[in-house]
Amino acid sequence: MHRTKPGTRRRETVDESVQLDAPTLPQAVQEGGQLVIHVDDLQAGDKIVVQIPNDQTNWHPTRGDTLRGYLNDIASENAVYIDQNDLTSPAWDTYFDPSDLLNGTYVATYTKTSEVHDVVGSLPTSVTLEGIAAPSYALELDCITPNGEPADGIAENQGRAVVTYGDAVLQDAQTVKFTFEGGSASFDTSKPYVKRPDSTRTVLYVQTHTLNNQAVADAYFTDAQPETVTLKAALPDFQDVPSQTKDFAFAVVSAQRYKVRITDYDSLIADGESTSVAGTVSDTLTGRAVDGTCRVQCAWPVGGPDSAAVTNGTFSFSVYGEYASGRVPRHGEVTVAYGDGSDKVGIYVAPLPP
Repeated sequence: MHRTKPGTRRRETVDESVQLDAPTLPQAVQEGGQLVIHVDDLQAGDKIVVQIPNDQTNWHPTRGDTLRGYLNDIASENAVYIDQNDLTSPAWDTYFDPSDLLNGTYVATYTKTSEVHDVVGSLPTSVTLEGIAAPSYALELDCITPNGEPADGIAENQGRAVVTYGDAVLQDAQTVKFTFEGGSASFDTSKPYVKRPDSTRTVLYVQTHTLNNQAVADAYFTDAQPETVTLKAALPDFQDVPSQTKDFAFAVVSAQRYKVRITDYDSLIADGESTSVAGTVSDTLTGRAVDGTCRVQCAWPVGGPDSAAVTNGTFSFSVYGEYASGRVPRHGEVTVAYGDGSDKVGIYVAPLPP
C-alpha cells in the first residue's frame, strides 16, 4: 500500500467482562444474509457511519464518556464526547472517510471510555464495503522555466514531474523516465536523485523525493541549438499510467556573453622596455568566474604573446616596446579577446634618443 489508514489504531485495554450492544450501520443493505454498503451510491463527501445505539441493557450513557467507532482496527476520524445535552440522544455517529478505505469485509465495533479511563467494547457487526474507487498512480509534468533559456549549451531548462497515488502522499520513491521527442538537447546527469549509471545525455532516470508534500522528480537539460524541445516523462514501473509531454524553448543567443576589460596598462613605454597589461573576463550569462585562455594580439610597435591565461576571471601578461625610429612616439595597440568579447587599448612607444 502507498497510503496510510485514518485515525488511531486501538491501543486501549478493554474490559472483556462487559460487552455493549453491536453498532448499527444505517447505510447498509441486506444482500444474501450480509450487510453491504455500496459506497458508490453515497453522495459526494458522505462518510461511512458506524452508529452507536443508546438505551442499552449493559450501559447507560454517563456525562464524560467518550465513544469511538472502529472498522477492524481502524479508528473513526471523530470521537464522540457525551455531555449533559446529549445524554438522551437515541444514537451517536462515528465517521470514516471512504477514500481512505479499500473494498472488502470489515468488523464494525466501538468502545466507550469513561472519565477514569475504564474501557469497554461492543459486540461486532460485519459489513462489506463495495464500490470504493481504487487509487491509482498519476503523473503530471510542469515547466519550471516557462520563459525558456538561451541556446548556449550552458543555461538549463527545468522540467518537474509530480507523481501522485490517489490523494495520499507517496511514502516510497518512484522512478521517472525522461526522454526527448526530437531535438539536440542534453540532460544534466550530475543533479541530485539522478539514477546513475542508467542515465545518459538523452535518457534520464530520476527518483522522486518529497517537496512541499509532493513526490517530484526534476530534469535539467541544455541545448546549443535554438529550438523548441519536447520533454517526455513516464513511469517505467507502471506502464498503464499515461506519459506526459511539455515543450521547452531554447532561444537564439543574441546578446554578448563574455565581457573583457583591460583595466591596467601603461599608455607610454620606451624602446626595449616592458610593461604589464592586466584585466578581467566575466560571463554575463551565468555570472560564473571564467577560467581558460584569452587571445592576445599586439600591433607594431608593441610586441607581446599570442595568448594569456585567465584564472578566476583575471589575466595579466607583459608587452614590450619594439624599436621605433624618429623623434615622435609611435602608436601601437593591444587587443585581448575571449569568446565573443574583446577589449583594445592604445600604447605609445617612444623611440630612444639618437
